[in-house]
Amino acid sequence: MSEAAGTIFPNANFTSDDEEAPVTEHLFEESGPHRIQNTPDGLTHMTVSLPEDEHGMIGRECGAAECSPGLFKVKPGTGIVTEPHDVAFCPYCRHPDHPTAFATADQVRYAQDIAIQEAARGVNRMISRTLGLGPNGKKKIGGGMFSVEFSLKSRVPTSVARPLEEELRRDIVCDGCGLAQAVFGLASWSHDCGRDVFLQHVHEELVVIRKALADVDDRRQERGARVAARDIENALEDLVSIFEAAMKHMTREHLRRAGRTPDEVSAVMATIRNAYQNVASATTAFRAHVQGDLMRETAPSDEESLRETFEKRHPITHNLGVIDRQYLRRAQTGELEGREIRITVQEVVAAVDVAEGVLQRAYAQACPTSIP
Repeated sequence: MSEAAGTIFPNANFTSDDEEAPVTEHLFEESGPHRIQNTPDGLTHMTVSLPEDEHGMIGRECGAAECSPGLFKVKPGTGIVTEPHDVAFCPYCRHPDHPTAFATADQVRYAQDIAIQEAARGVNRMISRTLGLGPNGKKKIGGGMFSVEFSLKSRVPTSVARPLEEELRRDIVCDGCGLAQAVFGLASWSHDCGRDVFLQHVHEELVVIRKALADVDDRRQERGARVAARDIENALEDLVSIFEAAMKHMTREHLRRAGRTPDEVSAVMATIRNAYQNVASATTAFRAHVQGDLMRETAPSDEESLRETFEKRHPITHNLGVIDRQYLRRAQTGELEGREIRITVQEVVAAVDVAEGVLQRAYAQACPTSIP
């Protein structure tokens, strides 16, 4: 469980009319699992613990209206655990705020439901005291032929629905503060310390591809050659997708840091379209919009190998792996039209290595400073 921010609620008091022994009672009973405290100014402070997911994480949400996707998760007990910790950051847009301000809308609902549950208990307690009901919630007046019985039927909610949280796919531990966080897509910042962790995200994505490729031989023995071939093809598609996503991310960030408005950034990205899926067009787009050299310090042989491997994605994705004229025109190889494309584990592994180096050097050019 992780503690949510202390939640403040208006308090209500009950004062008996017994002149000999007047009793003042608060709607919210102090202490208990939520550490309830009633203040002299008529407010109640309550601490609600948030349930963690199966991985020990809780959801967080950026409060900046323009931030997308905004949702992420962190693991309590990691990152900055010393006090005071007064500012945290959105992993996507680096919006700064107090750590407790990143509660999700459903977590706020959860805390409110807990408060309603406690308030209902308080109302029942006050009514019982007013009517003088016994432990069984009943009171009988009179006897003989005429009697009246009062009873209280409890309306206290018996359970509170846990906050709903999206299933996230990308986990990372910040090299700076040690925070374990999970995000949608690629993010640039550590939530706790604000450190630039973009290249860590890229590396972790590529680690997944490397692990998948390491299992190809076992999959071939268990499932056959065609399944193994599909695993290699899927790994190549994932590599190109990660490369494209990373290049678009750093281009957006470069434009944002350069002072371009959100509308201007969107207009530029619309012109790029799928240019970052191809080495030649990616080099041109990077030069045009970042004023950088995408293949800086990349050996010509590695650049050519990366280009050839990336070109094989087209027939795999769009033509069931069958070589067509468009591929032959772009790849300029001696392969024959109508045959299936051949891609090996070694080719994709080599492409992963080259691509990671290209992305690291490109990011150093696009976003040379870690804090905008």
